[in-house]
Amino acid sequence: RCRPHRLRLGGSRLLHRCHRAQGPGARRCLVTRWGMVIDIGTCVGCQACTVACKTENQSPRDAWYAPVIEWESGVFPDATLNYLPTLCNHCEDAPCVTACPSGAITRRDDGIVIANEDICIGSRACMAACPYGAINFFEDSGTASPPAAVAAPQESVPERYAHEKHVHGAISKCNYCAPRIDYGVEHGLEVGVHPLATPACVVSCP
Repeated sequence: RCRPHRLRLGGSRLLHRCHRAQGPGARRCLVTRWGMVIDIGTCVGCQACTVACKTENQSPRDAWYAPVIEWESGVFPDATLNYLPTLCNHCEDAPCVTACPSGAITRRDDGIVIANEDICIGSRACMAACPYGAINFFEDSGTASPPAAVAAPQESVPERYAHEKHVHGAISKCNYCAPRIDYGVEHGLEVGVHPLATPACVVSCP
């Protein structure tokens, strides 16, 4: 197997792995496997990745594919704020793929786990199987309807177009910005370096 190449961009990194071809003298890489490395030691909790992801994917109102968890540790005056960006891990043996009864969730050869909303039957079995809570369900009024007595929050521009991009009654999740990755590979751009060929969360990380 070829050695992994770490490509720096912002505070995150893309990890490029490929498998060496078999046979005498064969050294070229046949399959690229993408992965992301997040240095939580340098994360400042700005949530730029969260906003960039929502803008890129035009996700429904309460659907966040890249939320940042914040918690406090220690005791004053030595208390510290900690931040942990949580995205889909695109598992090698993804439990959501196994649990999905309709085959709507699949894992590509390059390691990206993709959800086809048009095939999804809304069973939510994948949501129960995912140990990271990385899968969202798009209901008619959003992923979570506000109480009747509480006014619904004003929709942002990405959320306004979510009804056009996403399927009601289906799940949605992080797709590792697969369209960006595919565009970069197709046009000879260096994935993880060129902004147009890199996931939006990585590009936006300061």
